[in-house]
Amino acid sequence: MDQGAITAARGCDLLQLIEPDTSLTRVAGTHGGEWAGPCPFCGGRDRFHVNPYRGGGGKWYCRHCQPRGGDAIDYVQRRERCAFTAAVAYLL
Repeated sequence: MDQGAITAARGCDLLQLIEPDTSLTRVAGTHGGEWAGPCPFCGGRDRFHVNPYRGGGGKWYCRHCQPRGGDAIDYVQRRERCAFTAAVAYLL
């Protein structure tokens, strides 16, 4: 898979990707902000956090789930239950 496609997929708007799946509230304004809300995977009320500008394309994590989090590609892989290449294609 082309590295440029992977970089583009990781650079998607993480908040826009995740917001249809859960209700997020801004909890911090430093370093581009942080949002928190119910986890769309485990259902925990305040376990899920999104840093949309961290690490080049944003990161998400849940304090309960395993694995705990990742980037946009990891989120799509988990939500859609698909392989890495299918997740990249989904984001492009």
